[in-house]
Amino acid sequence: MHKVANENPGERIIFDFYDDQENILRALQSFFEIHNESIPIGMTLRLNQYALQNLTLKTMIDGSGMIDRNYRNTIREMAKLVFSEH
Repeated sequence: MHKVANENPGERIIFDFYDDQENILRALQSFFEIHNESIPIGMTLRLNQYALQNLTLKTMIDGSGMIDRNYRNTIREMAKLVFSEH
């Protein structure tokens, strides 16, 4: 999301995420509803579930955070944290 926000400063962006697994979409929804500052301001995250030919919009979450211009490093740091916990 931050890559797209960096490439399109000042634009209103809708970021669609698609998955067929309800548990993944629920986990993302729970996280981003609590931490909407992780989504850049001016961006809306839409979580969509698909099953065969059916597509369902599960939720829309508006971002409130700053655009992370160093998002590549941030992702590396996040990965270190995740993998150090396991």
